[in-house]
Amino acid sequence: MSGVGVIVSDPLLQSQLTQVELRSLNTKFAALKNQSDKVTLEDLPPVLARVKSLTSAFKEKEIRETLPDDLDFESFLRVYLILRDKAADKSGGLKHSASFLKAS
Repeated sequence: MSGVGVIVSDPLLQSQLTQVELRSLNTKFAALKNQSDKVTLEDLPPVLARVKSLTSAFKEKEIRETLPDDLDFESFLRVYLILRDKAADKSGGLKHSASFLKAS
């Protein structure tokens, strides 16, 4: 399965995340699926709170407040990007090194 990329239908999402990030986030999202192949909102905040780029900026409660009602993988990615950008704003750093490189 090496070399297989994660494809998303939204080109904006595809352009803002590296394949390494997409594979990692896809793995986290897939691990959350319950027996009915759905991700529940209750499962997400603890997982997102452990994502490296978000840990220092957000508590689970703050993440819970950002989540939409209906969640598929692309919605999950949008929430991740929103939180990642807010985390960068809180820390005063660059939004994301990959975003910086892409802008060059």
